[in-house]
Amino acid sequence: MAGSRTGETDAARNRLARRRQPFRVFLLVQAIIQGVWEAVGKLKEEGLSILLVEQNAHLALKLVDYVHVMSKGNVVYSAKPAELKANEEIKSSYLGI
Repeated sequence: MAGSRTGETDAARNRLARRRQPFRVFLLVQAIIQGVWEAVGKLKEEGLSILLVEQNAHLALKLVDYVHVMSKGNVVYSAKPAELKANEEIKSSYLGI
């Protein structure tokens, strides 16, 4: 009987580990993203110009000095981040925010 309980316990642990795996991957991805953004921020502080192509508008707007919104390969809007944040039409039409 003890053997079957041990087997059941091991099986339960394995199921739990498999369920946790996607969450661990998510945490790893978040850590990598955070590291990249910190590195880009440091490069900016050092005075480097950076062309950043990013789909996460909320994150990008915290870091950039100027924004170009593109659609189908064309620039449809250019402004400073504060101006973009105030432009509801562009945000809803192109950024989904």
